[in-house]
Amino acid sequence: MRTPSGAWIGAFAITLTALALGCGESSSCDDYVDYVCECHADDPAYDCDALRTAYEDADDELQDECDIQLADLQDQDDLDGTGCVTDTGTGGDDSGGTS
Repeated sequence: MRTPSGAWIGAFAITLTALALGCGESSSCDDYVDYVCECHADDPAYDCDALRTAYEDADDELQDECDIQLADLQDQDDLDGTGCVTDTGTGGDDSGGTS
């Protein structure tokens, strides 16, 4: 039986490290839902629980859509002067205010 070469083991270790680091990152949909739930909690146009359910296992295409929705909402909040900063660091300004 052949033993793996050092190069193969190194490549495998790098791959495992990359996967492990990726597990702790939030997704675009997580960021979008967090922003809505923290910054628009009192806005009847948004249902936090429904958003969490809808975006729970979002695929790559939906992640892209969440990224766009988050940017659009933050831009609109900035224009309205209602931007806020969430625990994840997303948000339009540093005032910490909520709408």
